[in-house]
Amino acid sequence: MNYKQADSVARNETERRKVENEANQYSRNNNIIISGISHIEELLESKKQFKRFERYDETINYMGKILNSNLGCQIITSENDIAHRLKKGPEGEQGIIMRFQSRLLRNPVLRQRRVLS
Repeated sequence: MNYKQADSVARNETERRKVENEANQYSRNNNIIISGISHIEELLESKKQFKRFERYDETINYMGKILNSNLGCQIITSENDIAHRLKKGPEGEQGIIMRFQSRLLRNPVLRQRRVLS
C-alpha cells in the first residue's frame, strides 16, 4: 500500500511541475533576447571614465532608439515593460532581454530581426 501512495505522490508532483513549467513558459512569451548591442557610451565628466552599467530605464530608451532607427518600427518606450542586460556569456558578450506588453508589439521586432545582425 505504501508503494501505491508513493507512486501516486510522485505522479502528482510530476504533473504539477509540468503545469508550472507550461505557465512559466507562457508568461515569458512576450520576451526577446537581443545580443550584439554595445553598451551606452556615456562619458562621466567628473571621473573621465566610461559608464560601466546601465539602469533599466536607460536600456529601454536606448533599445527604443536602436530598434526605431534600424528596423523602421515605431516602438514607444511605454510599450515595453522592462529591458536589462544579462550576465556575460561565454564569449564575454552581454545580451539584453526585453519584455513587451504584448506579443502584437513583439512580433514586428521578431520579423525584422535579421536587419539588426
